[in-house]
Amino acid sequence: MLDRFANPALNHRLIQIAMDGSQKIPQRWLETLAWHQKRGARCPALETAIAAWIAFLRSDHPLDDPLAEQLRTVVGGERAMERLFGANGLLPSGWHPEDVIA
Repeated sequence: MLDRFANPALNHRLIQIAMDGSQKIPQRWLETLAWHQKRGARCPALETAIAAWIAFLRSDHPLDDPLAEQLRTVVGGERAMERLFGANGLLPSGWHPEDVIA
């Protein structure tokens, strides 16, 4: 990854990398979290990344995402993890955050 970012031919801006989280996170993070969870393990780095993403969603920074309005509504209330990632959540997956979050 460091080589990729060091390559001046690739003009990746951080805002570009951060955009469309609702499209990227399910396949890149939630599948990995589910894989670990099925094996009785956790993935603290991705759990921290999820927490950081939620903090960003709760901020007043611009959000470039096709589900921006729904994401901001979901994380603005109670039970944000369940409303985001639960079976009936906005981004349901095989990862069960209720098994991680006390």
